[in-house]
Amino acid sequence: MSVKDIAASVVLALLFVSLVAIYLVTSQNALVTGLSVLILAISLVVTIDGGWREVGVIGSVAATVSAIAVALIGRVLFNTPGVIIFTLLWLGLLFLLFQWVSRNIIRLPQDQEMLVVRTYSGARTTVKGPIAPPIFPFLERKLATIPMYELGSNINVEKVNTKAGHNIDLISVHVNYKIVDSAKAMKGILNPGMVQREVAKSMGLSLDEARNRVEFWEQIFSGQIKVDVENVVRDVVFTTFERAAEAYKEREKPEFQKEIYNRLEQQIDNWGAKLIGVDLDHFDVDSIRFRDPKRETDMRRREAEREAERIKLVRQAEAEAEAERVRQLVKTLQDAGVNLSETLIEDIVISAVQASNEWGLDNDYNRLLPGDMPMPRATGKKDDAGKK
Repeated sequence: MSVKDIAASVVLALLFVSLVAIYLVTSQNALVTGLSVLILAISLVVTIDGGWREVGVIGSVAATVSAIAVALIGRVLFNTPGVIIFTLLWLGLLFLLFQWVSRNIIRLPQDQEMLVVRTYSGARTTVKGPIAPPIFPFLERKLATIPMYELGSNINVEKVNTKAGHNIDLISVHVNYKIVDSAKAMKGILNPGMVQREVAKSMGLSLDEARNRVEFWEQIFSGQIKVDVENVVRDVVFTTFERAAEAYKEREKPEFQKEIYNRLEQQIDNWGAKLIGVDLDHFDVDSIRFRDPKRETDMRRREAEREAERIKLVRQAEAEAEAERVRQLVKTLQDAGVNLSETLIEDIVISAVQASNEWGLDNDYNRLLPGDMPMPRATGKKDDAGKK
């Protein structure tokens, strides 16, 4: 039932009770009865078909008729003093009631909704604008003021993986949505208690005060939509694309964006929101991800072949140099008069192969020379002291 319907019902009830009172305290005659029925019928038609202006007019009529009824009751009970006293008391009561309603009536924009909880039962009701009946003290209290207008969020999803393990550095997403079920939205947020306390603290307000501000709920819903967008985008990208470059090239394909839209729409429906639009504003992918995989593989293979050939040539040169050093060692020993058997030559070759530097060869050479035989000169000439 709308607020206007409630107000019209109250006005008609007051008018009806007043006319009945007049009918009961006055002498029975057809004129009074006819006027009462006529006034009530006209008021009923006007309040049903009219707007707030018509309800206000009938309310004034009802207040006047009620004052007349109270005056008649006062005259019956206490004669003339009763008329004055009862009329003044009733008018004073109507004035105080009007003042209380004027101060406490809820004026709410049409793009917002208020949740009211009944303290005696815990039941929640939704109050819509532009105006709503006052909150009855001790029986009801305001729970939250929810924005029902369109909301928007810019969300950056970073380090999005593809099947090949290639990251999309950044995907910028713009989302438009609106709350369609305020009660469901209030209960459907992840970790509502903790999140609401943190946001209220950042605003410098108590939780009850913050809940009745739409900017509080804007932050709550913004945090929730960010979580949902990140989850959906990561999942769709990973299950759809093999590599980051592929995702970048196909980012504007209708199938890709539609999949994100459908999944996100289903996700936010769980907390009473309706998705209006999703735009993938920006893809940030490292240029290295755009290299041709086949070309890159061929290049790496050629580099590996060149490296293998280089290692082969180096090892071949080292082997030839090692063989030359062994020949020089054997020749030097023979020139020095050392008797070399096949076993000893084999030992020299094995020792030379295992040696890793020239120091090892020199060490083997010194070990095989007679104890009193000096080292040969670098010129290769025979030392006379070595002849015996």
